[in-house]
Amino acid sequence: MSGYFQFQSPEDLVSKARRDLAAFDADPSGDSLWNAVVTTNQVWNWVDRDPTLPKALRTTKPSAEVNDDVKLVKDLAEGLKHFDRRTHTPRLTDTTKVARP
Repeated sequence: MSGYFQFQSPEDLVSKARRDLAAFDADPSGDSLWNAVVTTNQVWNWVDRDPTLPKALRTTKPSAEVNDDVKLVKDLAEGLKHFDRRTHTPRLTDTTKVARP
């Protein structure tokens, strides 16, 4: 299976998230949305667990409680991973504050 798991660092995952977001922009579909959201949602888990990164970076991850962009990604990721969308209550109620490209 060598070659399938080329992701070794948070930077690798950020690169994948950028490719996934570009793929979603090019072809908005359920598959491309899933890939972009799930990958993006995992970036901070990788940052948090990378002992080579400065502790200050690992402990200052954005919070869904105060950052609407993070809240949106988490809502989408949580909603997508459940087969029944009704099992997830979204945190974000006002999308007007979400960053736009």
